[in-house]
Amino acid sequence: MKKKFPMLSRDKATSSVNLEASETQHPSESIKVVDYELLETDPGIRPPISSYHPDIQNEVRKAYLKIGRHQPPHNFVYPWSLKGNQRRRFGKNWLDLYDWIDYSESKDLAFCLPCFLFKNVSKYGGDHFVTKGFSDWKNSQRLANHATSSNSHVDCVHMSYALMNPNQSIKAAFVNQTKQMNSEYRVLVNTSLIATKFLLRCGMPFRGSDESFNSLFKGPFLELVDTLKKINPKIANVIDCALGNNFMTAPTIQKDLAAACACEITQQIVCDIADDVFCVLIDESDDVAGKEQMTAVIRYVNSEGFIKERFLGIVSVKETSAKSLTEALKKLLSINGLSLSSIRGQGYDGASNMRGKFGGLRTLIQNENPSAYYVHCFAHQLQLALVACAKTHKDVSGFFGKVNMLESIISFIF
Repeated sequence: MKKKFPMLSRDKATSSVNLEASETQHPSESIKVVDYELLETDPGIRPPISSYHPDIQNEVRKAYLKIGRHQPPHNFVYPWSLKGNQRRRFGKNWLDLYDWIDYSESKDLAFCLPCFLFKNVSKYGGDHFVTKGFSDWKNSQRLANHATSSNSHVDCVHMSYALMNPNQSIKAAFVNQTKQMNSEYRVLVNTSLIATKFLLRCGMPFRGSDESFNSLFKGPFLELVDTLKKINPKIANVIDCALGNNFMTAPTIQKDLAAACACEITQQIVCDIADDVFCVLIDESDDVAGKEQMTAVIRYVNSEGFIKERFLGIVSVKETSAKSLTEALKKLLSINGLSLSSIRGQGYDGASNMRGKFGGLRTLIQNENPSAYYVHCFAHQLQLALVACAKTHKDVSGFFGKVNMLESIISFIF
Protein backbone atom coordinates (compact mmCIF):
# COMPACT_ATOMS: atom_id res chain seq x y z
CA MET A 1 0.00 0.00 0.00
CA LYS A 2 1.40 3.37 -1.03
CA LYS A 3 2.50 5.59 1.87
CA LYS A 4 1.45 9.23 1.76
CA PHE A 5 3.40 12.05 3.28
CA PRO A 6 2.19 13.76 6.46
CA MET A 7 1.03 17.16 5.22
CA LEU A 8 0.10 20.28 7.14
CA SER A 9 -0.64 23.79 5.99
CA ARG A 10 2.26 26.23 5.99
CA ASP A 11 0.72 28.28 8.79
CA LYS A 12 0.19 25.23 11.05
CA ALA A 13 3.69 23.94 10.50
CA THR A 14 5.19 27.34 11.20
CA SER A 15 3.20 27.98 14.35
CA SER A 16 3.91 24.54 15.82
CA VAL A 17 7.67 25.14 15.98
CA ASN A 18 9.48 28.02 17.65
CA LEU A 19 13.15 28.07 16.72
CA GLU A 20 15.76 30.82 16.68
CA ALA A 21 16.58 32.79 13.55
CA SER A 22 19.48 31.61 11.44
CA GLU A 23 22.89 33.22 11.75
CA THR A 24 22.87 34.12 8.05
CA GLN A 25 19.96 35.39 6.00
CA HIS A 26 21.11 33.72 2.78
CA PRO A 27 19.55 30.22 2.70
CA SER A 28 22.20 28.80 0.35
CA GLU A 29 24.95 29.31 2.94
CA SER A 30 25.57 26.84 5.77
CA ILE A 31 23.45 27.67 8.82
CA LYS A 32 23.43 26.26 12.33
CA VAL A 33 19.78 26.70 13.35
CA VAL A 34 16.45 26.41 11.55
CA ASP A 35 13.78 29.05 11.14
CA TYR A 36 10.77 27.70 9.28
CA GLU A 37 9.88 31.20 8.10
CA LEU A 38 13.09 31.31 6.04
CA LEU A 39 12.53 28.00 4.28
CA GLU A 40 11.89 28.55 0.59
CA THR A 41 8.94 26.43 -0.53
CA ASP A 42 9.12 27.10 -4.28
CA PRO A 43 11.01 24.01 -5.57
CA GLY A 44 12.45 26.00 -8.46
CA ILE A 45 14.46 28.37 -6.28
CA ARG A 46 14.89 26.55 -2.93
CA PRO A 47 18.49 25.64 -1.95
CA PRO A 48 19.58 21.99 -1.75
CA ILE A 49 19.57 20.16 1.56
CA SER A 50 23.36 19.91 1.46
CA SER A 51 23.63 23.70 1.83
CA TYR A 52 22.39 23.47 5.42
CA HIS A 53 24.54 22.62 8.40
CA PRO A 54 24.79 18.80 8.80
CA ASP A 55 23.47 19.01 12.36
CA ILE A 56 20.09 20.40 11.23
CA GLN A 57 19.60 18.73 7.85
CA ASN A 58 17.15 16.23 9.30
CA GLU A 59 15.24 19.06 10.97
CA VAL A 60 15.00 20.81 7.60
CA ARG A 61 13.71 17.61 6.01
CA LYS A 62 11.08 17.28 8.73
CA ALA A 63 10.02 20.87 8.20
CA TYR A 64 9.52 20.36 4.46
CA LEU A 65 7.57 17.15 5.10
CA LYS A 66 5.32 18.94 7.58
CA ILE A 67 4.80 21.84 5.19
CA GLY A 68 3.97 19.39 2.43
CA ARG A 69 4.16 19.69 -1.31
CA HIS A 70 4.24 23.10 -2.93
CA GLN A 71 1.05 23.46 -5.00
CA PRO A 72 -0.23 26.48 -6.86
CA PRO A 73 -3.58 28.04 -5.91
CA HIS A 74 -6.71 26.52 -7.43
CA ASN A 75 -7.20 29.48 -9.73
CA PHE A 76 -3.64 29.34 -11.03
CA VAL A 77 -3.40 29.16 -14.81
CA TYR A 78 -0.63 26.82 -15.91
CA PRO A 79 1.36 28.36 -18.79
CA TRP A 80 1.57 26.75 -22.20
CA SER A 81 4.88 25.75 -23.70
CA LEU A 82 5.57 25.09 -27.37
CA LYS A 83 7.27 21.78 -28.15
CA GLY A 84 7.67 21.58 -31.90
CA ASN A 85 4.27 22.29 -33.38
CA GLN A 86 2.33 21.26 -30.27
CA ARG A 87 1.37 23.25 -27.22
CA ARG A 88 1.70 21.43 -23.89
CA ARG A 89 1.36 22.35 -20.24
CA PHE A 90 1.43 20.81 -16.79
CA GLY A 91 -1.59 18.64 -16.07
CA LYS A 92 -3.45 19.75 -12.96
CA ASN A 93 -4.68 16.19 -12.34
CA TRP A 94 -1.08 15.03 -11.89
CA LEU A 95 -1.04 16.63 -8.44
CA ASP A 96 -3.83 14.25 -7.40
CA LEU A 97 -2.39 11.27 -9.25
CA TYR A 98 1.14 11.55 -7.81
CA ASP A 99 1.40 12.62 -4.18
CA TRP A 100 5.10 13.45 -4.46
CA ILE A 101 5.02 16.17 -7.17
CA ASP A 102 6.17 19.70 -6.35
CA TYR A 103 5.29 22.34 -8.92
CA SER A 104 7.23 25.59 -9.31
CA GLU A 105 5.22 28.54 -10.63
CA SER A 106 8.37 30.62 -11.14
CA LYS A 107 10.10 27.99 -13.30
CA ASP A 108 7.12 26.06 -14.70
CA LEU A 109 8.86 22.81 -13.66
CA ALA A 110 7.87 19.71 -11.71
CA PHE A 111 10.03 18.28 -8.92
CA CYS A 112 9.95 15.32 -6.54
CA LEU A 113 9.77 16.20 -2.84
CA PRO A 114 11.19 12.97 -1.32
CA CYS A 115 14.01 12.80 -3.88
CA PHE A 116 14.86 16.44 -3.15
CA LEU A 117 15.04 15.68 0.56
CA PHE A 118 17.01 12.42 0.44
CA LYS A 119 18.88 12.39 -2.87
CA ASN A 120 22.20 13.00 -1.12
CA VAL A 121 21.49 10.17 1.33
CA SER A 122 20.47 7.54 -1.18
CA LYS A 123 23.14 8.51 -3.77
CA TYR A 124 21.01 7.26 -6.64
CA GLY A 125 21.20 8.83 -10.07
CA GLY A 126 18.93 11.25 -11.92
CA ASP A 127 18.66 14.98 -11.21
CA HIS A 128 15.64 15.90 -13.36
CA PHE A 129 13.23 15.69 -10.42
CA VAL A 130 15.69 17.18 -7.90
CA THR A 131 17.59 20.16 -9.34
CA LYS A 132 16.94 20.46 -13.09
CA GLY A 133 13.21 19.92 -12.95
CA PHE A 134 10.86 18.10 -15.30
CA SER A 135 9.09 19.92 -18.14
CA ASP A 136 8.53 17.28 -20.82
CA TRP A 137 4.75 17.48 -20.47
CA LYS A 138 4.23 15.37 -23.57
CA ASN A 139 6.07 12.41 -22.06
CA SER A 140 3.91 11.99 -18.97
CA GLN A 141 4.88 8.30 -18.79
CA ARG A 142 8.15 9.40 -17.20
CA LEU A 143 6.18 10.51 -14.17
CA ALA A 144 4.75 7.01 -13.74
CA ASN A 145 8.16 5.46 -14.31
CA HIS A 146 9.71 7.69 -11.66
CA ALA A 147 7.02 6.74 -9.13
CA THR A 148 7.90 3.06 -9.47
CA SER A 149 11.69 3.50 -9.58
CA SER A 150 12.95 1.03 -6.96
CA ASN A 151 16.51 2.32 -7.21
CA SER A 152 15.79 5.88 -6.11
CA HIS A 153 12.29 7.24 -5.58
CA VAL A 154 10.85 4.33 -3.59
CA ASP A 155 13.84 4.31 -1.26
CA CYS A 156 13.50 8.06 -0.71
CA VAL A 157 9.80 7.60 0.11
CA HIS A 158 10.70 4.94 2.68
CA MET A 159 13.28 7.25 4.24
CA SER A 160 10.71 10.04 4.43
CA TYR A 161 8.27 7.78 6.24
CA ALA A 162 11.00 6.50 8.59
CA LEU A 163 12.07 10.06 9.45
CA MET A 164 8.55 11.08 10.44
CA ASN A 165 7.74 7.73 12.13
CA PRO A 166 10.99 6.53 13.72
CA ASN A 167 9.30 4.05 16.07
CA GLN A 168 7.52 2.31 13.18
CA SER A 169 10.47 2.06 10.79
CA ILE A 170 12.11 -1.19 9.74
CA LYS A 171 15.37 0.02 11.28
CA ALA A 172 13.68 0.48 14.66
CA ALA A 173 12.19 -3.00 14.41
CA PHE A 174 15.62 -4.45 13.70
CA VAL A 175 17.09 -2.54 16.65
CA ASN A 176 14.43 -3.91 19.01
CA GLN A 177 14.94 -7.41 17.67
CA THR A 178 18.70 -7.10 18.06
CA LYS A 179 18.34 -5.94 21.67
CA GLN A 180 16.17 -8.95 22.47
CA MET A 181 18.62 -11.33 20.78
CA ASN A 182 21.54 -9.79 22.69
CA SER A 183 19.65 -10.16 25.97
CA GLU A 184 18.90 -13.83 25.28
CA TYR A 185 22.49 -14.41 24.20
CA ARG A 186 23.75 -13.01 27.51
CA VAL A 187 21.45 -15.39 29.41
CA LEU A 188 22.86 -18.37 27.48
CA VAL A 189 26.48 -17.30 27.96
CA ASN A 190 26.03 -16.48 31.66
CA THR A 191 24.41 -19.86 32.28
CA SER A 192 27.28 -21.73 30.65
CA LEU A 193 29.77 -19.48 32.43
CA ILE A 194 28.25 -20.24 35.85
CA ALA A 195 28.53 -23.97 35.15
CA THR A 196 32.11 -23.54 33.93
CA LYS A 197 33.23 -21.56 36.97
CA PHE A 198 31.65 -24.09 39.35
CA LEU A 199 33.34 -27.09 37.71
CA LEU A 200 36.70 -25.31 37.53
CA ARG A 201 36.53 -24.33 41.19
CA CYS A 202 35.73 -27.92 42.19
CA GLY A 203 38.34 -29.40 39.85
CA MET A 204 35.72 -31.61 38.18
CA PRO A 205 35.60 -32.87 34.57
CA PHE A 206 33.21 -31.34 32.06
CA ARG A 207 32.36 -34.07 29.59
CA GLY A 208 30.40 -37.29 29.98
CA SER A 209 30.69 -40.61 28.21
CA ASP A 210 27.16 -40.28 26.78
CA GLU A 211 25.87 -36.74 26.20
CA SER A 212 22.86 -37.67 24.08
CA PHE A 213 19.43 -36.21 24.85
CA ASN A 214 18.07 -39.44 26.38
CA SER A 215 21.19 -40.18 28.42
CA LEU A 216 20.69 -40.73 32.15
CA PHE A 217 23.90 -38.82 32.90
CA LYS A 218 25.11 -36.38 30.25
CA GLY A 219 28.20 -35.29 32.14
CA PRO A 220 28.76 -32.70 34.87
CA PHE A 221 28.50 -29.65 32.60
CA LEU A 222 25.23 -30.48 30.85
CA GLU A 223 23.67 -31.83 34.04
CA LEU A 224 24.51 -28.59 35.83
CA VAL A 225 22.98 -26.54 33.01
CA ASP A 226 19.78 -28.65 33.25
CA THR A 227 19.71 -28.01 37.00
CA LEU A 228 19.97 -24.25 36.44
CA LYS A 229 17.06 -24.51 34.00
CA LYS A 230 14.88 -26.15 36.64
CA ILE A 231 15.49 -23.49 39.27
CA ASN A 232 15.31 -20.47 36.94
CA PRO A 233 12.31 -20.21 34.56
CA LYS A 234 13.96 -17.41 32.57
CA ILE A 235 16.95 -19.62 31.74
CA ALA A 236 14.63 -22.49 30.82
CA ASN A 237 12.55 -20.27 28.52
CA VAL A 238 15.59 -18.87 26.68
CA ILE A 239 17.31 -22.26 26.23
CA ASP A 240 14.13 -24.02 25.13
CA CYS A 241 13.39 -21.28 22.58
CA ALA A 242 16.95 -21.05 21.24
CA LEU A 243 17.20 -21.32 17.46
CA GLY A 244 18.75 -24.52 16.11
CA ASN A 245 21.42 -25.80 18.47
CA ASN A 246 22.42 -22.37 19.74
CA PHE A 247 22.49 -23.45 23.39
CA MET A 248 26.07 -22.26 24.10
CA THR A 249 26.91 -25.69 25.54
CA ALA A 250 29.04 -27.19 22.76
CA PRO A 251 32.43 -28.70 23.73
CA THR A 252 34.29 -25.96 21.87
CA ILE A 253 32.35 -23.30 23.79
CA GLN A 254 33.14 -25.08 27.05
CA LYS A 255 36.84 -24.94 26.18
CA ASP A 256 36.60 -21.25 25.24
CA LEU A 257 34.90 -20.37 28.52
CA ALA A 258 37.45 -22.38 30.51
CA ALA A 259 40.27 -20.65 28.65
CA ALA A 260 38.70 -17.25 29.36
CA CYS A 261 38.45 -18.09 33.08
CA ALA A 262 42.07 -19.25 33.07
CA CYS A 263 43.13 -16.00 31.42
CA GLU A 264 41.31 -13.90 34.04
CA ILE A 265 42.84 -15.91 36.90
CA THR A 266 46.31 -15.58 35.41
CA GLN A 267 45.89 -11.83 35.08
CA GLN A 268 44.92 -11.61 38.75
CA ILE A 269 48.06 -13.58 39.68
CA VAL A 270 50.21 -11.24 37.60
CA CYS A 271 48.58 -8.20 39.22
CA ASP A 272 49.25 -9.73 42.65
CA ILE A 273 52.97 -9.96 41.82
CA ALA A 274 52.90 -6.24 40.97
CA ASP A 275 56.20 -6.12 39.01
CA ASP A 276 58.05 -7.76 41.90
CA VAL A 277 60.56 -10.64 41.76
CA PHE A 278 59.48 -14.31 41.82
CA CYS A 279 60.71 -17.88 41.52
CA VAL A 280 59.78 -20.51 38.95
CA LEU A 281 59.09 -24.22 39.52
CA ILE A 282 59.10 -26.25 36.31
CA ASP A 283 58.53 -29.90 35.48
CA GLU A 284 57.88 -31.75 32.25
CA SER A 285 55.70 -34.75 31.49
CA ASP A 286 53.67 -36.20 28.65
CA ASP A 287 49.87 -36.38 28.47
CA VAL A 288 47.69 -39.40 27.64
CA ALA A 289 48.33 -38.77 23.93
CA GLY A 290 52.09 -38.92 24.46
CA LYS A 291 52.67 -35.21 23.77
CA GLU A 292 55.35 -33.50 25.80
CA GLN A 293 54.25 -30.70 28.08
CA MET A 294 55.91 -28.25 30.43
CA THR A 295 54.13 -27.11 33.60
CA ALA A 296 55.14 -23.87 35.29
CA VAL A 297 54.43 -22.65 38.82
CA ILE A 298 55.55 -19.29 40.21
CA ARG A 299 56.38 -18.56 43.85
CA TYR A 300 56.33 -15.01 45.17
CA VAL A 301 55.64 -12.82 48.19
CA ASN A 302 52.48 -10.72 47.87
CA SER A 303 51.91 -7.19 49.14
CA GLU A 304 50.76 -8.51 52.53
CA GLY A 305 53.98 -10.46 53.07
CA PHE A 306 52.53 -13.96 52.49
CA ILE A 307 54.30 -16.53 50.35
CA LYS A 308 52.15 -17.67 47.44
CA GLU A 309 52.58 -20.50 44.96
CA ARG A 310 50.38 -20.22 41.89
CA PHE A 311 50.03 -22.40 38.82
CA LEU A 312 50.88 -20.29 35.76
CA GLY A 313 50.15 -22.63 32.87
CA ILE A 314 50.90 -25.67 30.73
CA VAL A 315 52.86 -25.30 27.50
CA SER A 316 53.15 -27.95 24.80
CA VAL A 317 56.76 -28.47 23.66
CA LYS A 318 58.17 -30.45 20.76
CA GLU A 319 60.93 -31.90 22.90
CA THR A 320 62.20 -31.72 26.47
CA SER A 321 65.63 -30.38 25.66
CA ALA A 322 66.93 -27.48 27.73
CA LYS A 323 66.81 -25.09 24.78
CA SER A 324 63.20 -25.98 23.96
CA LEU A 325 62.10 -25.59 27.59
CA THR A 326 63.87 -22.22 27.87
CA GLU A 327 62.11 -20.85 24.80
CA ALA A 328 58.77 -22.14 26.09
CA LEU A 329 59.33 -20.48 29.48
CA LYS A 330 60.25 -17.15 27.86
CA LYS A 331 57.13 -17.26 25.72
CA LEU A 332 54.89 -18.11 28.69
CA LEU A 333 56.31 -15.27 30.79
CA SER A 334 56.06 -12.80 27.89
CA ILE A 335 52.39 -13.65 27.25
CA ASN A 336 51.56 -12.90 30.88
CA GLY A 337 53.59 -9.70 31.05
CA LEU A 338 56.43 -11.15 33.15
CA SER A 339 60.14 -10.87 32.51
CA LEU A 340 62.96 -13.41 32.75
CA SER A 341 65.07 -10.76 34.51
CA SER A 342 62.66 -10.80 37.50
CA ILE A 343 63.39 -14.44 38.33
CA ARG A 344 65.27 -14.89 41.60
CA GLY A 345 65.01 -18.65 42.02
CA GLN A 346 64.64 -21.87 40.01
CA GLY A 347 63.34 -25.20 41.25
CA TYR A 348 63.58 -28.36 39.07
CA ASP A 349 64.18 -32.06 39.41
CA GLY A 350 67.58 -33.68 39.12
CA ALA A 351 67.40 -34.57 35.41
CA SER A 352 70.40 -33.55 33.32
CA ASN A 353 68.38 -31.40 30.96
CA MET A 354 67.09 -29.41 33.97
CA ARG A 355 70.00 -29.05 36.40
CA GLY A 356 72.93 -29.65 34.03
CA LYS A 357 75.81 -27.28 34.74
CA PHE A 358 76.81 -26.88 31.09
CA GLY A 359 73.67 -27.16 28.97
CA GLY A 360 70.77 -27.53 31.40
CA LEU A 361 67.75 -25.29 31.75
CA ARG A 362 69.08 -23.65 34.90
CA THR A 363 72.36 -22.76 33.15
CA LEU A 364 70.66 -21.20 30.11
CA ILE A 365 68.53 -19.03 32.38
CA GLN A 366 71.47 -18.04 34.58
CA ASN A 367 73.40 -16.99 31.47
CA GLU A 368 70.77 -14.30 30.94
CA ASN A 369 69.96 -13.67 34.61
CA PRO A 370 72.71 -14.55 37.11
CA SER A 371 70.35 -13.76 40.01
CA ALA A 372 68.16 -16.78 39.21
CA TYR A 373 69.66 -19.20 41.75
CA TYR A 374 68.91 -22.90 41.37
CA VAL A 375 67.58 -25.15 44.16
CA HIS A 376 66.92 -28.84 43.71
CA CYS A 377 63.18 -29.36 44.20
CA PHE A 378 62.47 -30.72 47.71
CA ALA A 379 59.49 -32.72 46.43
CA HIS A 380 61.71 -34.54 43.96
CA GLN A 381 64.29 -35.11 46.67
CA LEU A 382 61.60 -36.72 48.85
CA GLN A 383 60.52 -38.85 45.90
CA LEU A 384 64.08 -40.07 45.37
CA ALA A 385 64.40 -40.89 49.07
CA LEU A 386 61.16 -42.90 49.03
CA VAL A 387 62.24 -44.80 45.90
CA ALA A 388 65.62 -45.68 47.48
CA CYS A 389 63.87 -46.76 50.70
CA ALA A 390 61.39 -48.91 48.81
CA LYS A 391 64.14 -50.67 46.92
CA THR A 392 66.03 -51.65 50.11
CA HIS A 393 62.95 -52.85 52.09
CA LYS A 394 61.07 -55.79 50.58
CA ASP A 395 57.86 -55.15 52.51
CA VAL A 396 57.63 -51.55 51.29
CA SER A 397 58.55 -52.57 47.75
CA GLY A 398 55.93 -55.33 47.74
CA PHE A 399 53.27 -52.94 49.06
CA PHE A 400 53.82 -50.40 46.28
CA GLY A 401 54.00 -53.22 43.74
CA LYS A 402 50.60 -54.53 44.79
CA VAL A 403 49.13 -51.01 44.78
CA ASN A 404 50.42 -50.49 41.24
CA MET A 405 48.96 -53.82 40.13
CA LEU A 406 45.60 -53.04 41.74
CA GLU A 407 45.48 -49.63 40.04
CA SER A 408 46.19 -51.21 36.67
CA ILE A 409 43.41 -53.78 37.11
CA ILE A 410 40.82 -51.18 38.18
CA SER A 411 41.69 -48.83 35.30
CA PHE A 412 41.43 -51.76 32.85
CA ILE A 413 37.96 -52.73 34.13
CA PHE A 414 36.50 -49.22 34.08
